[in-house]
Amino acid sequence: MVRQRREGRFCGCRINCETIPALPVSIVQQVLAAFDDETHLLIWRNKWDGQVEEVAKINRGVVPRCFSGAEAVEVRRPNSVSDLYVFRRPLPRNGGNDTFLECPVCNNLRRALYGWASAGGTTRTVYRSEWRCRECAGLRYASEGGALLVGTRGLVGRILGVAHAPRPKPWLPLVSPIFVPRG
Repeated sequence: MVRQRREGRFCGCRINCETIPALPVSIVQQVLAAFDDETHLLIWRNKWDGQVEEVAKINRGVVPRCFSGAEAVEVRRPNSVSDLYVFRRPLPRNGGNDTFLECPVCNNLRRALYGWASAGGTTRTVYRSEWRCRECAGLRYASEGGALLVGTRGLVGRILGVAHAPRPKPWLPLVSPIFVPRG
């Protein structure tokens, strides 16, 4: 349950999904469009010091027979392997389609999955988890509940009012194909 203050803002410890490694469906589409089922390396670097925080290999997976019209990718991390399913769904207008990832926890279709989850409502720590959607991982958007509103105090604050902080960019991986020589 989301606690709120009287002003309607979020109350409690929060972990923004923009600070967690994200696997967007656009990268999964690149993998599915690749030739010869080549494996791709995903690297998430810390934006402040450039250190590698997360590494994963992703390649085309095997789709079970019970999923008609689905595609699959296999995501390998150092101590885990996850099979993620990709579905194409029609858009409401003009006959277009869009691609979504299925969250393995709640089975809802999402545009991105996250590799870390919140450790609880009273702490700001995260742990490496299976890939899951923002809600199942206990994450919030940075703009939720007025968190991007910056107010100054005193006379200057009354004159200038409230400013808006810039929306942070999501933490996306660097993607590179891994070429395996054939011999």
